Amino acid sequence: MNNASFTEKLKEAELFNQFTSDKNNTDEKTALFAQIILLFAEEKELPTEQLKTFPAAAIIDYLKKSHVTYLNKKLPEIELQLIQLSNLPGELTETLASVFSWLQKNMEKHFRVEEKSLFPYIEDLEKTKTSLLTTEDLKAKYKDFSIQYFIDSHHDDVENKLEEIKKYIVHSLKSMEELFPYRILLQKLDDLEKDLRLHAKVEDEILVPLALEWEKK
Repeated sequence: MNNASFTEKLKEAELFNQFTSDKNNTDEKTALFAQIILLFAEEKELPTEQLKTFPAAAIIDYLKKSHVTYLNKKLPEIELQLIQLSNLPGELTETLASVFSWLQKNMEKHFRVEEKSLFPYIEDLEKTKTSLLTTEDLKAKYKDFSIQYFIDSHHDDVENKLEEIKKYIVHSLKSMEELFPYRILLQKLDDLEKDLRLHAKVEDEILVPLALEWEKK
């Protein structure tokens, strides 16, 4: 996205002055980053180059807070729907409960790897830019870990799995009458899928490429 379009959209949302200010602390920058992500969520592409100007700490803080929301709010809401549907006839809810268990464990594992390995590494990598940490100390601390290693070893298909689950529910039910009780569950699955795709964009198009650039310098 070009700077003119980005600036115009920020001015319309009254966020431009905040974006250009150098007085924001990390919490304020995280909140601003989240507002800008939400502002461009429905666009075909995120303003990646402009968002790369945020400190890694603010981007990581945004991602960590997203993790908390998924694990402590969105997944429990889906689980509650499954419990409420469990008395319906047929094997669908039992199958969905099993799939949900996989989904929950997979997301927890994904977030754990990021928070224990990727995020601390990027935070320390950023310190090498300002001489707060030497490259040698970084390599000694993380040994064989690198951004490319993370990219090659960290594969996730939760978003696609959620899409499959929604299709499976619709195809398993023969009428609108049977489908009606599942409408809230389908909506919450759809919301989670959209959120996770946006979350992945922030990681894959902003944070990871930014860290790769730092590694090469």
